[in-house]
Amino acid sequence: MNKLKYDTIILEGIDKTGKDTLIKYLASLGEYKYAIYQRGVISNNVYNNIYNRPMYEYNINKHALYVLLEADYDDLKVRFKINNEPKIDILLHLQKFSEIFYEMTEGCPRVTYNTSKMTPLDIAKDIIETIESLNNA
Repeated sequence: MNKLKYDTIILEGIDKTGKDTLIKYLASLGEYKYAIYQRGVISNNVYNNIYNRPMYEYNINKHALYVLLEADYDDLKVRFKINNEPKIDILLHLQKFSEIFYEMTEGCPRVTYNTSKMTPLDIAKDIIETIESLNNA
């Protein structure tokens, strides 16, 4: 069995962008051969930044495809309301995730999706195509 160059998918993004849903699609479409994580060290630093805690220099997994999930502001407001989520500054969280995601993943394979514009199935298909393309390069 050949070892995969990229064996991990790490999903990042603010609450209610579809990370939990996407994990199920990715596991199935990827035939359970990838480790899939909802949040990682990027989220740690985003929340450290938002809540004025010390930021850390983490080792980034060089065998991972990093995925940033975003959504439209108005859509997120509705998602937060119907799920009875605590009120947060959605725009600040979107901005910090984008800023820190791109800073921390520089030089790594990464993709971004707007879950207001694409279905979980379409996003998952694209992620699996991307990681398989990376592995076949």
